[in-house]
Amino acid sequence: IESTGRSRAWINGQSATLTQLKQLGEQLVNIHGQHAHQSLSDASSQLGMLDRQAGLGPQVKTLREAHRQWQAALQALDRARQQDQSVAQQKEALAWQIETLEALRLTEGEWAELSQEQQRLAHGAELLEAATAASQLIDESDQAMTSLLRRQLGRLESLISKDARLADAVTCLQKANSVQLDKHSSCYVSKPWGREDQPDFLNAVIGIQTQLSAEELLSCVQAIELHFERKRTIKWGPRTLDIDILCYGQLQQTDSALSLPHPYFSERDFVLVPLHEIYPNLVIAEKAVSEWLAFYLERFPNRPLPEKLKTALI
Repeated sequence: IESTGRSRAWINGQSATLTQLKQLGEQLVNIHGQHAHQSLSDASSQLGMLDRQAGLGPQVKTLREAHRQWQAALQALDRARQQDQSVAQQKEALAWQIETLEALRLTEGEWAELSQEQQRLAHGAELLEAATAASQLIDESDQAMTSLLRRQLGRLESLISKDARLADAVTCLQKANSVQLDKHSSCYVSKPWGREDQPDFLNAVIGIQTQLSAEELLSCVQAIELHFERKRTIKWGPRTLDIDILCYGQLQQTDSALSLPHPYFSERDFVLVPLHEIYPNLVIAEKAVSEWLAFYLERFPNRPLPEKLKTALI
């Protein structure tokens, strides 16, 4: 017993609790004490005496074994429940991982796109330098343009393997010296044609001189549309860029890919107005543009005409 009143006890050199001391004390009194009746205060001793008096030894043994098995079964059940909960958590985690992997699954062709993007990123500086030089070359009008253009084309062609998108640019540059701008109109704001439930459109007309055939010219303008991510999803619907060939000299043809002159040019004010601005006397389908415009105004006198933008975009 310490001076503070607290006490500590040991049994065979190990610290013992008060409960352990009480149990041991009862055994000592029972064995060595003069008060044999002391054990009668213990419930388990009373039950033992009654069972022995009634001759229930074998039944008690069987009951103890059954109780032991029941306790073991309860413990097994508890472990099974815990394991089931753990399995459910693992299943939930795996389901989440599968869902994440499904969301990240590459679609058809996506690996090729990623590989191309990796190529572009790996050679970003070289591609940027080549593209910048090509852009400056287009804007310049110095001497020896053909020689410089040929040299730049060779450089871009060598980079196509690193960025396949340069193929379209190379094709356009190869044909650039076959197309010369003659005239261009102002830009006009016009109401949508065909589908009215969309924003206003911007329209303009340019005239060119070219050595390309009509079909080659069509391929060239379609490549330009593709470069600007033109998507043909809804007929007459919104689009980032739409280039139509209105006429090709006096050529007349009807084809699923290209009909000339354009079959609807005389019905569209957003074509006639800018076209009249730069070529009022141009003859298309045996009539001058000024005549076609006058004919349109007679047919649709109440339709508002496209308005010219005050700020030039070309």
